[in-house]
Amino acid sequence: MADIIRLNAEIAHHHPSALKSGGGDGTFDGMEARVTRLEDDMTEMKGDLKSLLKSSAEIKGKIDNLPSAYEFGQLKGRVDSLPTTAKLASLLAVFVAAIALVNNWAAIKAVLFR
Repeated sequence: MADIIRLNAEIAHHHPSALKSGGGDGTFDGMEARVTRLEDDMTEMKGDLKSLLKSSAEIKGKIDNLPSAYEFGQLKGRVDSLPTTAKLASLLAVFVAAIALVNNWAAIKAVLFR
């Protein structure tokens, strides 16, 4: 036991900043303020962690509501089957030609069947 006390005394002698056991003349002088600051920081960190956990739960909920690969594939197939601009232009041209034929049918009939 004497060796332990002697070793502690040697450490305190070689390291003057080592904490002493009470009495107020050691490095305990600013300890209460430092511990209070650490406790306040931990309280703030706990609040930040709770906020992060809540945000990650919200993100997970949004991800769970996204369409699956199968559903997205079905949607892509439906979009691919929609008519393109060229198809719509061709359909419009045929429709306009049909209207022109109907409107001018009397003149066309007179020329073709004379």
